[in-house]
Amino acid sequence: MVRIPNGKPTSKLDESYADSYRSGTPNAEDCSGFVITAALKIGVRLPATHADGLLIHMKANWESLGTGATGLSAARKAAANGNFVVVGASAADLKDTNGHVAVLLESERGGWPLVYGGAINSAARTQGDKTLNYVFRRADHPKLQYYAAHSATSSTPSVQSLGTARLKDLKSGISNPTYMRLTPPLRLCRFTDRRYGSLNGVVSPWWIVESDFLKIIAARERSRAVHGGDKARALSLGFLARWAVAVPQEWQRDGGFKPTTMDLLLRADLRQPLDAFTGRARVQREISPNGIDITWSGWTEVTQFYFPALSRLAPSCATVRDALQLLSVGAPTYIKSSQLYGR
Repeated sequence: MVRIPNGKPTSKLDESYADSYRSGTPNAEDCSGFVITAALKIGVRLPATHADGLLIHMKANWESLGTGATGLSAARKAAANGNFVVVGASAADLKDTNGHVAVLLESERGGWPLVYGGAINSAARTQGDKTLNYVFRRADHPKLQYYAAHSATSSTPSVQSLGTARLKDLKSGISNPTYMRLTPPLRLCRFTDRRYGSLNGVVSPWWIVESDFLKIIAARERSRAVHGGDKARALSLGFLARWAVAVPQEWQRDGGFKPTTMDLLLRADLRQPLDAFTGRARVQREISPNGIDITWSGWTEVTQFYFPALSRLAPSCATVRDALQLLSVGAPTYIKSSQLYGR
C-alpha cells in the first residue's frame, strides 16, 4: 500500500482541494478531480475519469478493503497506519446521476472517521472537517466501497506498447489516455452501425461502461419529458450517444467521407480481466454539406474505454472468435438515431 508522506497529514489534500484537475471546475466541486489530484501528489496515477470509473479502476488495481461495516473497519486501520484510503459509492448504489468518492482520514469525531473531498453538492464538500456519516447518507453505508492505494509498477503497460497503428487509433479518440485493468463482473456497452451486424460490431476496442450508458438513457428520458412525452420530437438515443462519446456523423479523413449511423446497441460482460486505456473523448469536428462547422465535444461525465485486445489493427488483429472468448455478448438492440444532415 502507499503511505502518505510524513508531515501534516492533510497538507497535500489541502493543496489538492485548492487545485483544479478539470479546466474551469475547482476540485472543491469535483470529487473525482480532487481524488485524482491528491493521489498524483503521493505518486499514484489514476485514470482521467469520474467517480464510477475510479471505483472500477480501484477494484482492479488497488487493495480492496471491503464494503459496509467490514470495509470501514479495515479502512480505519489502513488510514491509521498512514495509508492513502478512498471511500466511495457508484451512481447506481447512490441512486443518483453521479457516484461519489472521498479520502478517508485517520482522525475521527464522535466515533466516525473524518473524510476529505470535493463535491457537486456543497453539503458533501469537506476539507477534513466532516465525518463519513455526514458526507454519505446512513442508508448508503452498506454499499460504500473502501480501497487503499497501490503504487504504479514497472509492469504497467504504456501507450507506446500498442504499436504504431493502435496508438494512432487510440489517440484519435481519447485525450490523455491512461492505463486501467478491468476485471469481471463488469458490463460494457457500445453504440455502432447496424450495417456491420452484431458480431462484427463486437470486434472493436471502443466501449463504455454500463453506468455511463445509463447516463445517456437518463438524458433521453429528460428530453422526452421536456417534449411532453413525444418521442418523435425528443432527442434520439443514437444522437445522444453520438454527442456523449464524440462520434461525428461522418468521419472526414484523407479527403473521403465515412458515414456513421449509431443505430445499434451492443452489451457485453467481461469474461476475464482485460487491459484498457481510458479517458475523455477527444473533440471531433466535421463540415456539413452546406459548410457548417460541427463540433462533437463529448460529455465530461462519460468515459471512453479502449481495449487493445479487441482491435482489428496489428498486432492484435482481433477476430469475432477472439472477441467472444473475452466477452459474453447479449442480444443486440436496434435503436433510433436521428441525423443532423443528409448528403
